[in-house]
Amino acid sequence: MSRPDPKVVFLNGKFLKIVDAAISPMDTGFLRGEGAFETLRSYDGKLPFIDGHYARLRKTLVEMKIRMPLSPVDFKKTVRILLDKNRLQNACVRVTVSRGMLKDGYGRKTTARYPTVFIFAGDIPYDPEKLRRDGVRLRMAKSRKPSISFVASHKTTSYLENMLEKNTALAGRYFDALFTDSTGIYVTECATSNIFLVENRKIYTPSIYGFPILNGITRGTVIEIASDCGIPVYETKIKISKLKTADEIFITNSIAGVLPVCGVNKYFNARGKNFIPGSITKIIMERFKKLTC
Repeated sequence: MSRPDPKVVFLNGKFLKIVDAAISPMDTGFLRGEGAFETLRSYDGKLPFIDGHYARLRKTLVEMKIRMPLSPVDFKKTVRILLDKNRLQNACVRVTVSRGMLKDGYGRKTTARYPTVFIFAGDIPYDPEKLRRDGVRLRMAKSRKPSISFVASHKTTSYLENMLEKNTALAGRYFDALFTDSTGIYVTECATSNIFLVENRKIYTPSIYGFPILNGITRGTVIEIASDCGIPVYETKIKISKLKTADEIFITNSIAGVLPVCGVNKYFNARGKNFIPGSITKIIMERFKKLTC
């Protein structure tokens, strides 16, 4: 059996075999975590949410004072070519832009002339359909989100806290870690997902205003879906105690889409309520799926 072609990646304007792609050790993304990233999903070769991901990436880079070398048109074209070169239809795509390489790594120069742009694509790391059938469990994170944080509210490469909690959750066979705010009173977000609670056929989700949470692309899509379906959505503060009284809980992210939650530590157990997913979650899941077909 012949070996498959090595994976092709995009680096600074060129498509390369991954074994030939090299980033300088003086790159600020490596030295300081100065960069932003997006993770998006292709569905049978389609990229229904790519515009939202590009807009969010560019907004983050503007605030970080990093230039985005790719225009919206070039960005789409690059991602499509990358998927074709890797013969991928259903894939996750990771886009990373760092400030670039500095001649002086000690900080006497704070800007680089050319940003580093790296894009790669790969298979979905889990089976979303199975997770939608069975539901996922969340682990309460021991870390808390600060009240004011640029890093927490933007998709930057300074991602250590999220990954530490996510890895701990995965080790315990949970899907994700759920954070509270600095007081430990209010729910904020998961390490790689946004969270929604359903109570009395109304949807509640932590507000992006006043909380350092990421304004997820799928989060925004779900809010639009609910509005179109006549389901009330409240972006508000949610006390951790609300996890115990919720009728349904679901999470969203760009790779899995919408996933029902079947358990959150001692706070929530949907299996005890004899359903997964709940009726509102099911409506949202079905409408979201139509957007990806």
